[in-house]
Amino acid sequence: MLYLLLYLCIQIVGESFPVSSSGHLALLKGLATIFGVHIPAVTTTMWFNHLLHLPTVIIIVGFFSRCWWRWRIMVYHPIRCKKIIMRLIGTVFIADLLTSITYLVLKVYGIPWWHLAYGFLVTALVLYSLCLLSPQGQNYSAYCVKIATPDRHCEEHSDVAIQWIESALRYVLIITTITGLLRHYVPRNDDRGFMVSMSGNNGQNKSGLRNLIMLRTPYSWISTAIILGVSQSIALLPGISRFAFTYFCARWCGKTAQQSFELSWLIGWPLMMVGALHGLLGLYFCGVEPELLHPMILWIILGATVMAWCALWLMQRMALAGTLYKLAYYMLVPLMIAIAVCHLL
Repeated sequence: MLYLLLYLCIQIVGESFPVSSSGHLALLKGLATIFGVHIPAVTTTMWFNHLLHLPTVIIIVGFFSRCWWRWRIMVYHPIRCKKIIMRLIGTVFIADLLTSITYLVLKVYGIPWWHLAYGFLVTALVLYSLCLLSPQGQNYSAYCVKIATPDRHCEEHSDVAIQWIESALRYVLIITTITGLLRHYVPRNDDRGFMVSMSGNNGQNKSGLRNLIMLRTPYSWISTAIILGVSQSIALLPGISRFAFTYFCARWCGKTAQQSFELSWLIGWPLMMVGALHGLLGLYFCGVEPELLHPMILWIILGATVMAWCALWLMQRMALAGTLYKLAYYMLVPLMIAIAVCHLL
């Protein structure tokens, strides 16, 4: 029962964090095997794992409902409405099509050499590289110099452990710096960059999903869709966070923090919806396991859903404040645990 409760909490709540909930579930399974904990058979079925995406689907709809409700104003702008909606649908379709094809390929062939620790390391690097994209629009070169300067950087943190971690990660930034040289544009202000504003507020609407594809960026919407699709496909590898990788790619493509946050969840929602429907079909044909009807399970699912909503709100605040990179410090914990589990199994 304890394993099932932890499994539900990690999947539902962890989905709102850019830390790879599936990777944490793999760690939980490895630890349970090492310590001889009973693993319920239902947690190994595909339909059950897909069914656990249903709370996330509901959370996304509720969280962005106010944003999506503003689309009603597009009725009065048919020409603009058609262009924006078609680009938005096209972006989601291309990104999810690439992801679906990659999923089928991995399901058939797989990647036996891929280690869970590799995925956690990639997620940590992706998150930490976000510190190069300041919400204040600092110059990229100047910001790299600031991070590469030990004295100035260490003055901001008095804790010795944090200083040691940041010093180690500073050398890893060489990889992200090379990637950053390929970047042509970074928004100077997260509140600007809209070509059109259909809400009558002179382009100051920060959370309009209708404006996501209309930004003046050096990438076309097709290029952005392909980049997001490839990033979401790479996130299918164990340990790589879909949220972190797609948000990272959207930011480096020139999207603002708010738009990257919304776009990351928008392209992932249809896939989660399909997974949830598959889980409901599996529940219908396979029947409900008796242990899933325990009152404690139902209360845990409800509580985890509320916590996931709060976590999503917190991640949005951190994204707008430019502090999502701090979660890279946490990723070192599952990385070390994954290495230890690999040696013990």
